[in-house]
Amino acid sequence: MQSSINVLTIEEYLALEQESEIRHEYVDGEIFAMAGASEAHNLIVGNILDFG
Repeated sequence: MQSSINVLTIEEYLALEQESEIRHEYVDGEIFAMAGASEAHNLIVGNILDFG
């Protein structure tokens, strides 16, 4: 029985990531879409970091 999971090399992942409109996380040959942050989220995080 063959697995339906495609395992990628780091080189394959990096090549795909350069062309992708969204960012992915690479874990043990698998890639997972990362959630994007809104502008409001980035503003709040930036404000918190300024006080750190």
